Amino acid sequence: MPGIEVFENASLVIPTPCSLTARIRTMVTPHVSLIAHFLVFLLLSNHITAQDPAAAAAAGLSACANDGDCASDLPFCAPDGFCGDAGAACTTNSQCFDSCGTDGTCGGLNAVCTTTSPSDYAGVKCDSTGFTCDTGTGTCAAAGPGPSQRRRRSDAWWAAQACSASEETACIENGRPECTDLRRDFRNCGACFNDCGDVDGAAIVGCVQGACVVELPPRMDTDRRRL
Repeated sequence: MPGIEVFENASLVIPTPCSLTARIRTMVTPHVSLIAHFLVFLLLSNHITAQDPAAAAAAGLSACANDGDCASDLPFCAPDGFCGDAGAACTTNSQCFDSCGTDGTCGGLNAVCTTTSPSDYAGVKCDSTGFTCDTGTGTCAAAGPGPSQRRRRSDAWWAAQACSASEETACIENGRPECTDLRRDFRNCGACFNDCGDVDGAAIVGCVQGACVVELPPRMDTDRRRL
């Protein structure tokens, strides 16, 4: 038989190098083809569903590494690194480039939408990590309990439980809930986002029992007082 050496009085059949090469090629080729098709699918899917940083910058959104980099009009940093973009935390529509969902995220559940393309900054879009635009209702609907959506809900639930147990409050920091002691936290004094650093005309001392304790400039008054 071509490519096979058979030894007399033995049951062992040893394939020659040429035979092995042909067999490996036959086994590997279909898998390589499948992998190539899968990679093409991933590239196309990413183009369709991923947020588009270049388009966000072109639309005038500010780049950010955390919430502290964002201005008061779009105060929260989105996962794609732009203030107020889809996926950022929100409480009102004015805090989003698009629309605020009932789940507290820009482009989240029930947010108003006019396009299913996250790359289209001419229309109102949905957060591509877990929502699609329902053209029938014109609002963002859950695309199914994907990993990101399940993780976000789980994080929020566990944060609420943990914070309650330690008598703290879950405040949003960089798009995620963080347990915060409102009695002492300088940036969340007495309430989430109540930053003692925003007090004008005073040298800030700190947050004491949920109130910003400040020291007035020496030329005015050196006594401490509570605001």
